[in-house]
Amino acid sequence: MITNSKAFRQFTATSIFYAVILTACATTQNFDDDSSTKIDPSDAKNFKLKVSASKSNSGTADYKFQGANFKAHWISCTGKDKDPYAAVLGISDQSDAAKFCNDWSAQALLQSGFNVITVLRSGKGQSTGSDDFGGPQSVTAAVAGMQAGIGKGSLVGLWAYDHGTITASFTAKTLSGLKWLMVGNGFYDLEVVERTTKNESVSKTIAALKAKDGEAALEHRSIAWDTSKLPDRIAIYHARNDDVAVKAQADAFNDQLRTIQAKVTFEDIEGASHDLPWQAHFQIAMKILKGLPK
Repeated sequence: MITNSKAFRQFTATSIFYAVILTACATTQNFDDDSSTKIDPSDAKNFKLKVSASKSNSGTADYKFQGANFKAHWISCTGKDKDPYAAVLGISDQSDAAKFCNDWSAQALLQSGFNVITVLRSGKGQSTGSDDFGGPQSVTAAVAGMQAGIGKGSLVGLWAYDHGTITASFTAKTLSGLKWLMVGNGFYDLEVVERTTKNESVSKTIAALKAKDGEAALEHRSIAWDTSKLPDRIAIYHARNDDVAVKAQADAFNDQLRTIQAKVTFEDIEGASHDLPWQAHFQIAMKILKGLPK
């Protein structure tokens, strides 16, 4: 288990800057399912998404947060009734259920043998409230929306991207029976992101969160500070040239998970930055999903 001591965090912060060098120099991996993908932009022009049929549904779930009432807008896509569900968070703000189910992120899960559930961020679609950058309200909303949308179905995995990885990671800690977590170009240590991001919007968001809640704002959004209660199977993919959420903190998160003997897959994305082309993103997800349990 990771501790949140000052000494540990100082050690981790120093170590992170050497993570990329150490990874590059390593000749072996602890697990045999790590790999790399090289993105060729010209491939995107020739890729066409084949849509698998599904039944779309949507609704809202009521929940309370800090004494106030809110709504979480959920969308589900059902391919086969007996298939387990996987959630996708932080990839699409599409509020039209049919369009979402035909879009690439839902299709990646459907074509991999999962039914799909998503919960729109606060302020998107019919979800009320304000987006708290993956914080505690986002987690509360995600749990309420997924429970309402799935009903008696079985949820086995969570997939998220960008700061949706914060919501998914902390949500995963609250759910029993979850088999896997898949996260891409994510935010795992906001102290590191705060120092290294080249994205002005992210810098301002973190500054605003700290002004409101102090260091707790980082603690509640830094899954690398405490990886306890996460699923045993975790898949990470990250672009080498990501200057929004630097790959060094993904490398450090990956290394930390291995010390607690989690089953980790790491996909190193060469030739890409933070915003992956959806065609490449779809193919990366399909590759990883093949190895995740149902």
